Amino acid sequence: GLVGSQTELLVYAVLRSADGTVLNLGKGHRIRDLRSAEVQSLSWVDDAAVGFVVAGETDTTITVQPLSGPAANTRAVADVVDIAGSSDPATIWIRTSEGKLYSSRGNTWTLGGSGILVLARQQGPAVTR
Repeated sequence: GLVGSQTELLVYAVLRSADGTVLNLGKGHRIRDLRSAEVQSLSWVDDAAVGFVVAGETDTTITVQPLSGPAANTRAVADVVDIAGSSDPATIWIRTSEGKLYSSRGNTWTLGGSGILVLARQQGPAVTR
């Protein structure tokens, strides 16, 4: 969120009734100050961490920020515009403006496809056909 002239990453708990109906939002929790970062994209990468893309001159930094604890930074290819988690908690997907799709394994990024227009994470159980 934007607070005054500062950009911060805030999360809120969703409070629900016993049947799952949304009742309210809990108190906001500030997990990251983003003032000095040029964030290109932001997404939940698992149920307890947010990943974001920070643009650099020649490369990109991918930061995974848990709701509590220190962040992990990884260098990636240049011109990343989207980030998403996957069904495998150890894998993060990124997409470049040219439509190239990369997946992570530790600090390594592997080209997984091209011509990709939209990157999103499926939530809930996988759909079988």
